[in-house]
Amino acid sequence: MKLKIEISTIFKKIKLLLKRFPISILLLFGLNILMCYIIKTHDNPYRLIIFFFISTVLSVSFSLLMENFKKIILKFLIPIVVIGLFGVYCYFLPEKSNDVHFETGIQIAIIAGVSFFLIFITSSFKKNSDLNFWNFTQKTVTQLFLALIFGGIFMGGISLALFSIDTLFGANINDKPYQYLACICFLFFSPIYFLANIPTNNDQNLEEIEFPKIWKILGLYILSPLLALYIVILYGYLFKIIFTWQLPNGWVSTLVSILSIGGLFVICLLFPLIIEKNNKLVNIISKYLGIIIFPLFILMSIGIFRRISDYGITINRLYVLILNIWFYGIYVYLFISKSRHIKWILFSFVAITFIISTGPWKISNIVKYSLTSKLNSYLNNEKINFSDTRSWLDNLDKKQKENAISSLRYLEDNYGSNSIQVFFADFNENSIYKFSDLIFDEADSYDNSMKSFNFYKSSNNEIDISKYTKFSYFEYYYYNSDNFDENIKYKLINNQLKIEIINDKKIFSIPLLKTAKKFTNNSNDNQDTDLIFSNENFLFLVENFYGYYYPENDSISISNLKGYLFYK
Repeated sequence: MKLKIEISTIFKKIKLLLKRFPISILLLFGLNILMCYIIKTHDNPYRLIIFFFISTVLSVSFSLLMENFKKIILKFLIPIVVIGLFGVYCYFLPEKSNDVHFETGIQIAIIAGVSFFLIFITSSFKKNSDLNFWNFTQKTVTQLFLALIFGGIFMGGISLALFSIDTLFGANINDKPYQYLACICFLFFSPIYFLANIPTNNDQNLEEIEFPKIWKILGLYILSPLLALYIVILYGYLFKIIFTWQLPNGWVSTLVSILSIGGLFVICLLFPLIIEKNNKLVNIISKYLGIIIFPLFILMSIGIFRRISDYGITINRLYVLILNIWFYGIYVYLFISKSRHIKWILFSFVAITFIISTGPWKISNIVKYSLTSKLNSYLNNEKINFSDTRSWLDNLDKKQKENAISSLRYLEDNYGSNSIQVFFADFNENSIYKFSDLIFDEADSYDNSMKSFNFYKSSNNEIDISKYTKFSYFEYYYYNSDNFDENIKYKLINNQLKIEIINDKKIFSIPLLKTAKKFTNNSNDNQDTDLIFSNENFLFLVENFYGYYYPENDSISISNLKGYLFYK
């Protein structure tokens, strides 16, 4: 009888799951098929990965939100429209993941975070919503951790079984079954378990909240003393600054942020005790934590403005500045409300973060506009030839030169080469390979003994490759050593590039030192020829080759090497 009841309960759970999250389940299926395809082919359709991951979370958030609406058509239409709009956003992302720069990456990360936190915000649109919010959040977070733990146990158990079969029976199981298993466990089983156990409307509308003892121990006896310790340390630093009349260290913003977020977490964790008003320590935390921390916000503000004054405006610094302003506002609100409306902590944070990260007014656009305007003022709103960059920089005073160099670097690193192309009349693909060499300040930033070398193929000469039967495209970047062809491995040893063709069991050695020295600090006169390394067994036609030569130890480092490898 008990078994029948349990089976009946499972079927009810499945039925409710299909009713509440049909779109999410379809997206989970799509995500798992996509990941299995990636495991099999080693392809990287990063736009599809982003779409399925974030769309799945969005579908959960908006499905929960639509549960409050009676019209069935709205329950399905709104999530589909939101997912469709996000699909359009993903479609217009750069085709290659290497072209995704920091400004786009941070926007994607924020959209993902906002999508996740929307799951919890949906519970705040109800009567007695702060109680519902806390109840829903603690139950949902608990289920999320349980889902991950169960998925990990599932993964570990079956992995051990596969390992046993491999070890005992010599099955020669490769890595792919384990990768497929990880998909099943963490991208299907865990999410399905989590969705099946997200509280329903009936679960949330409980005025009496179950307050697990572990939350009290964590919030009151572990985190609160740690917060007190941080407060003492930061106040000690504050008094040191006042007595020595020094500007704060750059780390102070990070430490005050950790303290402030920790304080908000403790207030949220102990919310049921705050409502009851029976614990003196909890009452002190809820009433006076904001007053205690408030002077530290001023310290944080001074630290931020010092960094901006010394080093200029960046995306990170503007986000920290907005975070600082939000701390002022949310702690004043908690002081006035006596910490009895915690839902606005998450709601305001998500809303502000989304607003400042999307649209024409987003922070990345503000930073880009600011840096571009500064550079245009140095250029008198005129374009220059790329070859004249060094002379233009030398005509600026020291402070302007530092600002110009840092601004050009920051724009290129975080927004891509298109962001600096607007300042030059003749900027092209070849220019970007020389960009870092042209703008660095040798006196302050680099070792004067280090010399750059650069080769970029611009000729169209015909190359005889008739005696070679096999071909592979070869590419090496200093920040990404993964080649496009998984059949190739390579290392730079003693200034020679060792290329190993795994399937054919062949190793080719290419001496680079002499060639690199030839192109050290050379002009474009050497760019109209072909750079070829060859012998009887292979031919390597170089497309790009640049890096640095160190005369002291007669060695090189490679920043980029691209070419075409033909071999027998």
